[in-house]
Order: sequence, then C-alpha cells, then structure tokens
Amino acid sequence: IEQLTKNQLSEIKRLMRNPPNIIRRTLAACWLILHSERFREMDSDGLNQFDDHLDWHRCQRMMVDPGFVSRIIDFDPSRLDEVPFL
Repeated sequence: IEQLTKNQLSEIKRLMRNPPNIIRRTLAACWLILHSERFREMDSDGLNQFDDHLDWHRCQRMMVDPGFVSRIIDFDPSRLDEVPFL
C-alpha cells in the first residue's frame, strides 16, 4: 500500500460510484478491518452484519479520507484477535 501512487489512488476513487465487484469487495473488506471495533458484539443471530448496499457509502467516505493510506499502514493486526467472527 505504501507504493500506491496518487494517480493509482485517484483511479480507484473514480471507480467508486460503480466499481467492479472485485474492487467493491476489497474496499468493503478494508472498511470492515479498519472498523473492526464496531463488530465486537455479535447480532442476535451470532453474525456480524455488513449490508453492501446500505454500507457502501461508508466505504466511499473511507476512500476520500486523507488519512486512509496511513490508517492502513499503521493498522495493528492484533486488533482482529478481539473480533474472531469478523
């Protein structure tokens, strides 16, 4: 991720309205991982819920956040130990 150029990141941002499925799923996974603390509690079915249609706007906002790349670089993977069902 550190090697992403501004042009490459801009290209991904241009695709945000209707991205290819692989980009959409990758960005949704990034959002889930970066916001894993929201998923410490499971829902009544014992599952964490992410609705691609309802939550996509959160992924879009994540991409325009100026700290997006640094959040990924600084992410501590041990945080995921707290949300094994994510």
